[in-house]
Amino acid sequence: MTRLPGPDEGAGSAARSRQAELTKPPGSLGRLEDLAVWLARWQGRSPPSA
Repeated sequence: MTRLPGPDEGAGSAARSRQAELTKPPGSLGRLEDLAVWLARWQGRSPPSA
């Protein structure tokens, strides 16, 4: 487990920015938005793939 790469903060930032551009009230998806950012950080891509 010590060889796992760290999270990609740039991808997390890009995921948050993308969420801000979507047509929905900010924070309306609750925990799902946080999960998408977490997933983007660990996959190193935004938007993350499921």
